[in-house]
Amino acid sequence: MLFAAAAQANPKLDPKLDVAAWARASIPGSPNGAVYGQFTNETGKDVVIKSVSTDVAGSAMIHETVIREGMVSMKPVPSLVVPAGKSVTCKPGGCHIMLMGIKHPLTPGDTFAATLHFEDGTSMETTVKVGHIGQMKAP
Repeated sequence: MLFAAAAQANPKLDPKLDVAAWARASIPGSPNGAVYGQFTNETGKDVVIKSVSTDVAGSAMIHETVIREGMVSMKPVPSLVVPAGKSVTCKPGGCHIMLMGIKHPLTPGDTFAATLHFEDGTSMETTVKVGHIGQMKAP
């Protein structure tokens, strides 16, 4: 159900958040996908995610969905701030990690790794569970 991020032997990997990450299965023929999830900060200071990387896509960017004058669009944002002692939930229609140029279909039940890169130069890896096409909440 929930996938908590864990530090590896690499000293640059520093667990700062409890992460429950998930993605929808990819739509056949679509080159893009998205990662959603809940990011919980149990530390005493804000945690700032500056970027995300994963081997399943050519690039991954933090995005938010914006509705302006009845038009829905997505725009990149420079970071995702998880306040001290709080949680931030990224979900369809809100903030998400856009996967551009996915290298193979995201299939229900699969998992893949994503690395969160923080403002302080540290990183941590988390596991993303793939749900169904059109899914609206965590599997």
